[in-house]
Amino acid sequence: MRDTPMDPVNDNDEALILISQLVNGCNRPCGGGSMSPSIYDTAWLAMIQRHTDGKSCWLFPECFQYLLRTQLEDGGWPSYASQVDGILNTMASLLALLKHSADFQQSPRLNSVWNSEARINGAKDSLQIQLEHWNLELCDHVGFEILTPSLLTLLGQHGVTFTFPGKKLLLELNQNKLSRFDTRDFYTNSKTTTLHSMEAFIGKIDFDRVSHHKTAGAFMGSPASTAAYLMSCSTWDSDAESYLRTVITEGTGRGNGGVPCAFPTNIFEITWVTSTLLQAGFTVDSLGSYNIKILAGVLESELKNTKGVVGFDADDTAKAILTLNLLGIQMSAEAMISTFESRTHFKTYPGERTPSFSANCNVLNALLHASEPSCYSAQIWKTATFVCKSFMRSTIKDKWNISSQYSILVLAQALRKLLVLWDQEILPNPPETLLKEDVPVVLIQILNRTLCRQNPDGSWGNSGSYEETAYALLTLVDASKLPWTTYLDNHVRLSIELGQNFLLRYRQNWGDASYTWVEKVSYKSSVLSKAYCIAANKAAILYPSIDCSWSSNAKSLAEFQTEKINKFTKFFSRLPLFAGEPVWRLQASIIESHLFLPRLRRIRLDIFPRKDMEEDKYLEYIPLTWTACNNSAGSLFETDLLWDMMVISMLNYQADEFMETIAGIENTTTQNDVRQIIYSIYSASVKRTCSEFTTSADVTLSSGDEVPSPRSSEDLQLVEDKNHAFSGEGNPDRSILSVEITLRRFADHVLQNPWVATASTASQNELAGHLKDFLLAHVAHSADNAQFLQQQQLESHQTFSAGTAFYDWLHHTSAVNTSCPYSFAWLACRIGEGKESFPDAITKYLARDLAVHLAAMCRMYNDYGSIARDRAEGNLNSVDFSEFAGNGARHENSCEASNGSKSWEEENLEMKKKSLIELAEYERSCVLATKERLVPLVSERVADIFNVFINVTDLYGQIYVARDIASRMR
Repeated sequence: MRDTPMDPVNDNDEALILISQLVNGCNRPCGGGSMSPSIYDTAWLAMIQRHTDGKSCWLFPECFQYLLRTQLEDGGWPSYASQVDGILNTMASLLALLKHSADFQQSPRLNSVWNSEARINGAKDSLQIQLEHWNLELCDHVGFEILTPSLLTLLGQHGVTFTFPGKKLLLELNQNKLSRFDTRDFYTNSKTTTLHSMEAFIGKIDFDRVSHHKTAGAFMGSPASTAAYLMSCSTWDSDAESYLRTVITEGTGRGNGGVPCAFPTNIFEITWVTSTLLQAGFTVDSLGSYNIKILAGVLESELKNTKGVVGFDADDTAKAILTLNLLGIQMSAEAMISTFESRTHFKTYPGERTPSFSANCNVLNALLHASEPSCYSAQIWKTATFVCKSFMRSTIKDKWNISSQYSILVLAQALRKLLVLWDQEILPNPPETLLKEDVPVVLIQILNRTLCRQNPDGSWGNSGSYEETAYALLTLVDASKLPWTTYLDNHVRLSIELGQNFLLRYRQNWGDASYTWVEKVSYKSSVLSKAYCIAANKAAILYPSIDCSWSSNAKSLAEFQTEKINKFTKFFSRLPLFAGEPVWRLQASIIESHLFLPRLRRIRLDIFPRKDMEEDKYLEYIPLTWTACNNSAGSLFETDLLWDMMVISMLNYQADEFMETIAGIENTTTQNDVRQIIYSIYSASVKRTCSEFTTSADVTLSSGDEVPSPRSSEDLQLVEDKNHAFSGEGNPDRSILSVEITLRRFADHVLQNPWVATASTASQNELAGHLKDFLLAHVAHSADNAQFLQQQQLESHQTFSAGTAFYDWLHHTSAVNTSCPYSFAWLACRIGEGKESFPDAITKYLARDLAVHLAAMCRMYNDYGSIARDRAEGNLNSVDFSEFAGNGARHENSCEASNGSKSWEEENLEMKKKSLIELAEYERSCVLATKERLVPLVSERVADIFNVFINVTDLYGQIYVARDIASRMR
């Protein structure tokens, strides 16, 4: 039951009022806007002085008073939603304080009134702390790389300087940005987005030569830029003064001194609000046809006056075109394409340092809603590829909206429309794999991640944001009722109802926006917040009636067997790791994993051949182990990382199969040949920039073995000659030459991954060492298997008597060939992005220890589940060591006294298995203890990702306890 009665008329009334407010804003001579006040821009207005009759006065004292009122107890100014907000607000406000303090030196009374010295010192201390903790790599606010260096320079002119860790990187970004344009462009008739940030060019340009760029007294609607102009030009500009006075009185501050980052913002609000309402299901009639006609006329005139490019950027232009297309007024996108199209995507504006994800989604949406979208098929497929690859490559963050849910929403809207047009054969010839592999995976991940991140009260966002909740509800509508989401429809419906109930409970607060939008600093908009909430409620009402009829084209992208989904759900629900997992989330993970399978099958024979092997039934388990653990943890892995780990898992299974089926591997000669190959590969892989490097402990070699140098062409010829002599035995595809080719191919995949290549030389060398140990451990295990088999034939018993303690064999051979230590090292390199995942001696030691315990635990679980297969194939298993024989002997008498339901051998084996599980649980306790020490010492991302890795490794052990999924030789 809903907490508040739902009256559809209220939705229409609120939408009508909102549209009417937009029309009213258009009718005001000065325009309108709902952007929240910006301390940054207010500070620039507070610095303007007017000089008349030999005297000077502060033009806007109310702006200075606003700064004094908003200064925090720590001396800084608010960080609305990001670090750079507080930094820019505090920088500009400190500069204003310094200017006012210098002017008031002649009047100690005025200085004492606002306690200038204490305020300035507090601001300096706060700014120093903020700069020291500033993570520039996470910052993508527009223009920060030119604004902050300029403010540092201006503060330096007042004797205030700052040193901080990110300063060098900031200046590098500044030079990179400035190299993209010439300051002389300010003096031409061409308008660029830098006109919006002219305060960054004080002292660098002649402001007397830029006045021709004014529009209604403003420079691209920027109060700060206009203030900088008025402060710097030699002749007073009354038009600029008039604009700034209008911003103070007509902006959201309404005369209290606070001004927004941009004013007016009519076009922005018209396009975002109107398109959002129309896409949610409102009609022209329900929005008021007369008012809609007025807004459409405004947009048409704007596109005409600006020659098809609105607001000098692709984002506003795309939204204007989309809005008119949704209204049935078809607009050409040629100007947008010719101005902003690049080789791989659409630029938001010329000279852009990084592309905008959401802007490209909006461009794609606009093109898809054209009257003949096939005319733009090249641009559509290009942009769709870009946004899909961007989504899969990294966690989404955008320069125009802080909430990742907003970017996910516009992506879901675009991809659903793309799928519909392709399904209707309106958009032919998509790029290979885009629609067959990428789009289904992206859409299911959008759905899963949105569902997983809903709060218990039905909201989304850290503080139950109404606007973010609206984003999420609209996302669920567009990412569901697809051919591959039918199993989740019931949960999606419940999730939408829960979210809608949350919104309806607080309907009167829909205009209480969050700081999600980004200008120079973050801002909020009551108009946008209300529009998204109204749209979300409307979409939720219409959700049950959404047409979900798809042709065979779309259905063929993902075909599921109900029986298989139910089977996997039942099996994984019984495993300890997922005992409390909601069924819907487990099924969502199963569906997601199934969508990775075609891609995995396509590459399954790229490196390792599979001959004389039974079906690789583990293949369909691999994607599920990663999707299930990732979704259970909150979807921490980006898609590409998830995929890379699936591939590594598959290759590890295949490497195990390959090494066991090398022809003659039971022979000492062949074992030494393979060892030589492994050492040769390792030697060629180690980076020579290190004078010395100690790798992980080597698996013991036979006496006389030496580490060879990398093979020369003569060496390879000798190998080939040996191959001809050898090929008569066994399978020629497992000959020495083919072994070397295959293992080199495997090593290249592991060690030459582009992300791994960004890791430090030491980390790459350590990975190479772990890979060497992994392969050598397989050889050692094969030697042990051969010895054990021979012993069984001679002595007819099941205890391995090679003089090796179980503990030593486990940690030096058996655990190493689980692939866990090398995979752990590979992941550390993969996610480092040029930095060390484990940066010091303590974290490196603990990480290594954790991997060792994890590998031992996994090996013992694996052996527990594969006893039958190992005995059938003659392989050595943990329970075959003499230490386990003692367990059975101690219980022999009790077994003989039992009721005879089990033989002594069966009872003995049960006791061995019980001991093995107990040791595995001991290793688990070591894993947990080490993890507890390690987690506080590494970054949150590293801790989260390796927690998923640990769970996946644990999951494989639990799977083997329940079911042996490895392939057997035929």
